[in-house]
Amino acid sequence: MLEQMLYEDSINFTNVSHHWEEALQSSSDPLLKRRIISQDYVNAIIRNVKELGPYIVLTDGVAFAHARPEDGALASGITLLNLKEGTTFPNKEKPVYLIFTFAAVSDDSHLTMLTELSHLLSNPENINRLKNTETYEEVMEIVHENIIEEDYQ
Repeated sequence: MLEQMLYEDSINFTNVSHHWEEALQSSSDPLLKRRIISQDYVNAIIRNVKELGPYIVLTDGVAFAHARPEDGALASGITLLNLKEGTTFPNKEKPVYLIFTFAAVSDDSHLTMLTELSHLLSNPENINRLKNTETYEEVMEIVHENIIEEDYQ
């Protein structure tokens, strides 16, 4: 699923430092342009971080930005924002360099995406490799190497 949903225009790289809210908006922009989410979905992600804390930062340097399907998910999709300078979320000391923003219209597809991202990022070497990518092709090579084979049999 992950490999089929990451399009070239959904992976962005920036050397510009962003405030965490701006970074979440930037990471969401490709999903907005494709009409996969509404602005309400982005607002829900930001509101949830403000209310619940930075629960979307699941491992050092990586955030999984998402909200509930009913918050404005119109289809399923995913983006990756690679922040070369990083951004710091509230109550977190270490910066986040990779923000995966995803939307799913059902709990099943939501869990599938989380599972695939967790598998990809369970290896710290993959995180370092992704942080150092500069092209769509480099990202997709890493993703392809880490596809969960049983999902495609």
